[in-house]
Amino acid sequence: AVASSAPPAASAPPRTADEPVVAMTHCSHFFCIDCLEQHVQTKLGASRKVACPNCRRPFCPSSEVTHIDHTNDDSDEQLEMREKAKSKVREASDMLESSNGVIDGGLWHSLFLSIDVPVGVSRRAHPIHTALPRDVLAHLRAATGMDLDCPRSAMPQRNEHGLSSKVQALLRDLPSGEHSVVFSASKDGVLHMSTVLQSKNIPCFSLYVGQNTIDTAKSVNAW
Repeated sequence: AVASSAPPAASAPPRTADEPVVAMTHCSHFFCIDCLEQHVQTKLGASRKVACPNCRRPFCPSSEVTHIDHTNDDSDEQLEMREKAKSKVREASDMLESSNGVIDGGLWHSLFLSIDVPVGVSRRAHPIHTALPRDVLAHLRAATGMDLDCPRSAMPQRNEHGLSSKVQALLRDLPSGEHSVVFSASKDGVLHMSTVLQSKNIPCFSLYVGQNTIDTAKSVNAW
């Protein structure tokens, strides 16, 4: 939201689930539609130029703002793009052999489009992060077996989902009945591994920078 000292404008009726909720300025920054409209009205009311609240780049509210419709069904367009992408991937296969995997961004995008969306997985749009493509969300749901709005502590619906080959190898190599230490380069990595181990009914204790001191003490004492 954009803060303003001007008197609040008359409140607009709440948007329904079928209406766009995200606006994108021509400088590629995203805002809540209502917040951006309030920002625009405040600037115009003060006879000041309208600029992006993020980068301060001026823009024209009538022609340089795009509303992203997360309910738009682009299935036919996506199917056509996939067929073109598969043809392009066949063309790119020879390039991959001779370039050690170094290809331009357009070909990598074609590689993504050439992968069919898994059957039986929801392609519904995200109600908040509306800029995320439906197919990306479908692949994420298929890979993790989880919904996209779940909390960090949620478990996969099916335990075989959401595990990379490295994590699967780690689970195979963990010695039974012994203490083991698993290192990760980030706090998120530690929390992810804790969730995976707990989903496999493997007791574990986490230590990471910024952790609550009480939780740290409990982990050390339990170890």
